[in-house]
Amino acid sequence: MKKIFTIVISFFVLGTNYTLNAGDVSLRSISQARTSSLNGLYIAGIDEMNNALSNVAGLSYLNSGFVEVSLVDLIGQSELDNPTNGLYRSFQQDNVALSAGIFYPLSEKVVIALSYQRAYDYNVDWPFAVLTSTDSSSVLQTFNLLNNINVDAILPSVAFRFGGLSIGASLNIFNVNYKSSFPVTNFEWNDTLGLPAYQMEYDMDAWSFGFNVGLMYDATEDLRIGTFVRSSFSADLEGSVKSDLLSSIDSVSAQSNVTTTFEYPWVFGLGILYKISTDWIVNLDFQYSLFGSSSESLVMNYSDPGWGAKSFQADPLTGINPSDILLAFDDAFDAGVGIEYLLTDWSFRGGYRFSQSQNTDASYNFLFPTVDQHWISLGLGYNDLIYFVDLTAAYAFGTDTEIISMPSVSGKYNSQTVNVSLALKYAF
Repeated sequence: MKKIFTIVISFFVLGTNYTLNAGDVSLRSISQARTSSLNGLYIAGIDEMNNALSNVAGLSYLNSGFVEVSLVDLIGQSELDNPTNGLYRSFQQDNVALSAGIFYPLSEKVVIALSYQRAYDYNVDWPFAVLTSTDSSSVLQTFNLLNNINVDAILPSVAFRFGGLSIGASLNIFNVNYKSSFPVTNFEWNDTLGLPAYQMEYDMDAWSFGFNVGLMYDATEDLRIGTFVRSSFSADLEGSVKSDLLSSIDSVSAQSNVTTTFEYPWVFGLGILYKISTDWIVNLDFQYSLFGSSSESLVMNYSDPGWGAKSFQADPLTGINPSDILLAFDDAFDAGVGIEYLLTDWSFRGGYRFSQSQNTDASYNFLFPTVDQHWISLGLGYNDLIYFVDLTAAYAFGTDTEIISMPSVSGKYNSQTVNVSLALKYAF
């Protein structure tokens, strides 16, 4: 009888390399520069592009037209310290998201807007290699192991103001792109039947729709309260799956069309903005996301009967079931504080936010390594009433999270992220 030995090699040294296809492992919406500097939520504040995706009521405070172009650069890295295979580090990857919008007051009470922005950007990519040996041979294989969920948004918006009360709404038109790639074990492998493992790749997309509703209330001249609701959305993804596994062992096509449904939950936010003095403003914010109400997994439906007949299981290399990718998320919250110091044309900002992971113990594997994060941010703003510039740098460090699961994905997870963002605005 042949004895088979499999060694997963953790190329943690490669984690210092840069690529241009991924960024952070966060399922929270991307914050623009001003908002990012003030904790990343800023629910009772005015930040035109950010308001369109969160508290739309803030647009009603604009008294002139605006054109805005913004850039958000996320550089993130995850790690898993596995007791058997050692330290894995994902590629330290750089993702740049560009956004643009136009905002126009029809009257003193009504403002309309149209913007395009990257709403969500979940990305992780690991270096991964497997050495498989028998008594008579050895095979070394390298694989792509990545998970990308990118959502772009087109946001037509309107906001109304009635004295101290403002309301607003946006229609959210989402383009959802899903790509994942990972190795799949060939349990029938021997010296003559294929290879020990094969690459599997999913590539799907879909359009979906949702809405935001926001409210702001000026309780006093110095105190503003804001709240918003962002609806859930469901995207019926369609695309392709590729792998040589089935064609090598069962004479089935190496590619099939595939569908699945991706759901994003309802999000609720509450914020307070308080003017301590003519120079100092503080904001307190809380956000709650109902991830626990979304689907337990991404169930893959294959058009090819040969793929549909294949009985996949959770793979011992990665913990991933290719036909039923487990999510098992739970509700999660974000809470933060921000402070701003105002001069004539300049402003200086700082913020802190705690962001709870949506992962349960069952969620953790190479595709979903998200841990709780602490965000610290600093920002600078310039405003001469015509030209506006906001620049922010933020850093997030994770909380060590110990997981006991399948041997290949057990261990201690952590992450770190750098966020640099810039917004340029012109008033007309």
